Amino acid sequence: MSLDSNLRTSEVTGAIQAAEKITLQKAVQVCVQYMLDVQMELDAEVIAPFCFHNCMIFLSRSAGQLQVDVAVSEAVVMDYDIKSLHMNTRYVMNEMIAHAVRLYGSDGHQVFAMAFLFRDGCGLVKLEQAGGYAVNLIERVPVSLDYQIGFAA
Repeated sequence: MSLDSNLRTSEVTGAIQAAEKITLQKAVQVCVQYMLDVQMELDAEVIAPFCFHNCMIFLSRSAGQLQVDVAVSEAVVMDYDIKSLHMNTRYVMNEMIAHAVRLYGSDGHQVFAMAFLFRDGCGLVKLEQAGGYAVNLIERVPVSLDYQIGFAA
């Protein structure tokens, strides 16, 4: 989470004050604007992670549509470097799923997204509507944004 990316994001979103509570829709707009400003493009292989005070947002593209995954639970810190996993990738992915099952259960009635922070990136576990888990290891440190997302009660 580099200071440079935080400063750049503050410049980009000048109309919003730091630590201001914003809607999820506005947060997604801030993320998309940041990606435009740094000329980052989403394709089927790219997931863009953003870290807020009370959640993480992951943007990706699926079937030509912008997909937004929001992980509202506190991110689990994993003491690994993604780039050095190689042979241990399956073990770490299973460990991520085990954390998610402990927090959310495994009955499949609750769709969720759960975030993980690594030394050199992050991860995302999702229980999908059709059942089963999607696990992503993202070799990119999330962009840290100094906002809190207000969720409808």
